[in-house]
Amino acid sequence: LLKRALQQRAPFFWMCDDNVAAFVRVVVRPGGEMGREWEGPLFREALMHVQSHPHIRKFGLAGFLRANGTEVSKTATEVHDALSIYKVVLINSAACARVQYIAALANFEDIAFNRELQLEHVPTLKVQEYAFWAIQSKAGGCAERRGATDTQLVHPSYAMADLSERERQVVVRLQAWVEEDRNKPLPQRLQRGVAELRRCRRQADDATGS
Repeated sequence: LLKRALQQRAPFFWMCDDNVAAFVRVVVRPGGEMGREWEGPLFREALMHVQSHPHIRKFGLAGFLRANGTEVSKTATEVHDALSIYKVVLINSAACARVQYIAALANFEDIAFNRELQLEHVPTLKVQEYAFWAIQSKAGGCAERRGATDTQLVHPSYAMADLSERERQVVVRLQAWVEEDRNKPLPQRLQRGVAELRRCRRQADDATGS
């Protein structure tokens, strides 16, 4: 897709996973408390918010928070050079031209791409005024590899021996990053946010009868 964008001289293009269901708006309520808003055409609003960023052309990739309960704990409206930008991303074709997408990965391929951008000193943007809500499905795609019970958290689609040396290095580095990130304790203030999001989801399920 990136090669096609370069061939057609498209300066930017969006990539979006098909399990992204909705967006929420992260706002500051009266009194300084952070909250969520669900009203309005938020999908379009969120994408246009990123596209209209005054410095968008300097970033190789731009994306959003994930709505997982922690989004209302963020105080900055944006952060730069974060690895955790995925699912819905705006790609700057020219800025990313030197970076290769590792198609051999069955998971964490977005994170691997972002890390390669960092190694090439390509800046990224993570907008924290909007957060996407993605459906977690156990079926479809690379579910068989992702559901493997071995200790390997990063799953290549092929045997390691069949990967190129560069791809093997990416897998090894990514495995170390995922293990470190998974073992980090969640701060108490974020635990409260996760609990609140779960409560909202239960209420939504009850309202729809699902």
